[in-house]
Amino acid sequence: MRYFKVQIVLLTVFFLVCSQNFHFSHLASSGEHENVVCGYIQVILDAPSRIEYCDGGSDYIGFLAPCAGFSCYVRITNPIYGRFEFSGLGGTSDFFGIIGYDDITTISSCNECIDPCDYKFCPSYECRGCDYYESVGCSNGECLFTLVERDSPKCGSGCGDPCRDVYCEPTCSGCDYWAMECVNGDCVKDNIVEKDSRECGCEPDPCKEDSDHDGVKNCEDRCSDTPEWMSQALHVDSEGCLYCLDKETRCALSVTLLTAVPSAGMEDIILDFCEIIAKLADGDLEGAIKETVPLIRDIFFMAVRVLAGGVTLPLGASGEKVVGALQTMLTCLPALSSSEVETAFGESVQMMADENIDALSFYVGSPVNIEVTDDRGNTLTESIREIPNSYIFTIGNNEVGFIVNPAGEYKIEVQGAGSGAYDLRITYAEGGEITYDKKYNNVQTSRGEVDTYKANAYNVEVKDEEEKASLVYSLPFLIIGILAGLYINKKRRKIE
Repeated sequence: MRYFKVQIVLLTVFFLVCSQNFHFSHLASSGEHENVVCGYIQVILDAPSRIEYCDGGSDYIGFLAPCAGFSCYVRITNPIYGRFEFSGLGGTSDFFGIIGYDDITTISSCNECIDPCDYKFCPSYECRGCDYYESVGCSNGECLFTLVERDSPKCGSGCGDPCRDVYCEPTCSGCDYWAMECVNGDCVKDNIVEKDSRECGCEPDPCKEDSDHDGVKNCEDRCSDTPEWMSQALHVDSEGCLYCLDKETRCALSVTLLTAVPSAGMEDIILDFCEIIAKLADGDLEGAIKETVPLIRDIFFMAVRVLAGGVTLPLGASGEKVVGALQTMLTCLPALSSSEVETAFGESVQMMADENIDALSFYVGSPVNIEVTDDRGNTLTESIREIPNSYIFTIGNNEVGFIVNPAGEYKIEVQGAGSGAYDLRITYAEGGEITYDKKYNNVQTSRGEVDTYKANAYNVEVKDEEEKASLVYSLPFLIIGILAGLYINKKRRKIE
């Protein structure tokens, strides 16, 4: 009886498998090139079988699998995809999957599927930079190459240069020290580095050399260390000297210090200064004064940049020392009127705003002394600089002061040095614009009299004396108002 039941089961399975009916439509091949897929097929009763691909994914198959049992691994060459109908015990359904192929074979596992190099294209050669490599085959899907020639001309222009790895050291020819260059793999002379060179055991002839490149030979050059960028822009005299650097003794040391500041703006200031000094030496006072106003403007602006930390300083020099050298430079310039100094001041404030430098600035023109005190008790005068990032310049009877990145409230005291009037202008630049610009014209003062102004980041208050005067002027009206009030109150009482 048991044997009979087994036979019935086998016959049923055979019937189900053999009774599967496939109807195909819209066949699609993989193309002209050979394509190989591998996977695991599980035969399913009363449904189309599926193939689980070795590299992931799955598809239905619309044909009888060549499996000896109910499952197997297969290798399919050029599978054809399309739609097919499957008729089983549950009826007929439409599916999409593999419906044909060029070849199908069973394999033991995915490892036997394909060699990764079977369909790998490896070029016969390749260049890595200028090095030429040839192919020696494929391994595990990777192309293998061997080096054939370094610096090969086969790798394009720039390769195959016989001087590529050649270094030519300088050499001596007599007393001349030559730089060498490579030509076709050989070192040949390029240019003379130095005549009568010590490198060649010779002593330089001072009448043939120009160490500072200013056009004057060493034996005639009394100023042998002129900066080359200055001698190129300015004319040195027959002794190799610049008047502003070597003969204007009041400012020579300051100019020398400023030449060490690595800033294009500082170089322009020095060159403009030297041209003005040269005009003064030639007696051209009008031409010197004409160029002095823009120079003073640039000096003010450079000083603010230094105080703001925006300029690289030479080794061992502080910002105060550099700004002090700029102040000394001002003393060597021709005298200007108060209006000309104020013009330079106003233009420098606009430059600060344009460069987004925050600064409280003030100008005063007259015989007065000025003192600024912050809300922490720090003081700023011509000689005292306790307030951080601050400086007061003196130009004749004018004083110009700057406080960079101000914070808090400041008290500005103007003390008369004699009887007369003064002009005061206070500005504040913040966030790329001038937020405050107030001028007090023709303010009367006398020796020892002190006018006080208060300034902060938002406004500048009028001097204390004006506030006192305002109170004095309003006092009579206040008394009249009080008396009028008392009179009205008394009259009301009588009425009651």
